[in-house]
Amino acid sequence: MRDFRFLVSADDLMDSPDFEGLCRLLGLQIPSAWLETEYEAIPRGQGDAYLFSSPEGCLFLDLFRDPTDQNEMILVGVRCKDACAAPVKATVESIYAQAPVKSAQMEEETGLLDPLLAPGRYPLERAAITLTDGKKAYYFLQNLKQFFSEGGGPVSFFGTRAP
Repeated sequence: MRDFRFLVSADDLMDSPDFEGLCRLLGLQIPSAWLETEYEAIPRGQGDAYLFSSPEGCLFLDLFRDPTDQNEMILVGVRCKDACAAPVKATVESIYAQAPVKSAQMEEETGLLDPLLAPGRYPLERAAITLTDGKKAYYFLQNLKQFFSEGGGPVSFFGTRAP
């Protein structure tokens, strides 16, 4: 299995013509319109992580909206079988290259997503901002929402949710 990980602005990911192509390569059906609606509905200081899986691979999206992030960055993780790594890599590189707002580099490595998907990682305490009076603002426990394919067909966002 080959993993890829990068940060990109939410708008750049949603506007990328390659996003839905990447989903198709992974056997997923995640319309960019769904991503836009879901992301825009998340209040600052909140946002869960999503894992969409199929027999071909998986897509990890961390939709936490950091209260201090003016660029609206999303952590994107992709895992695919070695047999389809070349077209997946080309598509991931295209999304990354076209995005004006992105992380300093795209990472590629076997097992790169393991820490993000480790059992017991969620709920994950996200950064809290401590105000001058000592109270914490934007405290959030992030959960992992999982969706997976039971058969060989494409996975839709509206498919089966893992327990």
